[in-house]
Amino acid sequence: GTTGTYPLSSYRLYRSIDAAEYELLTTVSVDESREYLDEDVTPGSTYRYRVTSIDDHDNESVPSNVVEIEVPDPQVGGQITFE
Repeated sequence: GTTGTYPLSSYRLYRSIDAAEYELLTTVSVDESREYLDEDVTPGSTYRYRVTSIDDHDNESVPSNVVEIEVPDPQVGGQITFE
């Protein structure tokens, strides 16, 4: 895959609590697992996640569609799989 002209090298996973500002959670190589366990969550809260791809010249793609997850009580943690 590519972000344009250069080969894809990694993915960045971002999370938002307020649906406005996103914080970077992790960057993973295209060769690594595409799963992420978010253990820093609060039961009853809603989190929004999006992914970008990075090419080998550090160009970042536009963000993916947002995935919204509500953490039910009393479960803690939510696993995200992206492709």
